[in-house]
Amino acid sequence: DGPAGVAHVLEHLVFKGSPDRAPGEIDAAVERLGGELGARTFRDATQYAVTVPAGAWRDALALLSETLLRPALRPEDLAAERPVLRDEMALAAADPVRAGVAALVGRLFPDDDPYRRPLMGAPEDLEKIDADALRAFHAAAYRPERMSLVVVGAVDPDEVAAAAE
Repeated sequence: DGPAGVAHVLEHLVFKGSPDRAPGEIDAAVERLGGELGARTFRDATQYAVTVPAGAWRDALALLSETLLRPALRPEDLAAERPVLRDEMALAAADPVRAGVAALVGRLFPDDDPYRRPLMGAPEDLEKIDADALRAFHAAAYRPERMSLVVVGAVDPDEVAAAAE
C-alpha cells in the first residue's frame, strides 16, 4: 500500500548510516576492510552484497547487520537522496530495454496487482515517500526471519552461522 518505489528508496537510505554512524561511514568502513558494498531491488526482494577478503567476514557481517537492521532513515538523508533517485529513474526510462520491460509488465498484470506498479515508482511517488513510510516498511520487511544470508568463500560455515545468529 502507499506510493510505489518504497523498497527501492529504502535500498538507498540504508546506506546513509545508522543512529551511531553518519552518511558515508559504513561505506568507508567496508572500504577499509578492502571491500565494497552494493545493492539491487527486485520485485520480490532487495539484495545487498558485501565483498571483502575472507579474513574480514566478521567485520563485514557486523557492518551489514548494522546497515540493514538499524538504519537511521533521517528525513534530511531522504531529501539529499531524492535527486539521485530521480536521476536513476530518468536513466531507466531512457534505456530502451528497461523501458520496454516496464511497459510489458504494465500490461501483463491486472490494474490491482502489485507487480504492475513500477519498481522504482514514479517521480510523483517519490515526493510522497517520507521517513515515516520508510520506517513502517523497514519494520515490516527488514526482520531477520525474512532475510537470507549467503556467504561464499574460505570461511567456516558453522562460525558464520553462529555469528549471524
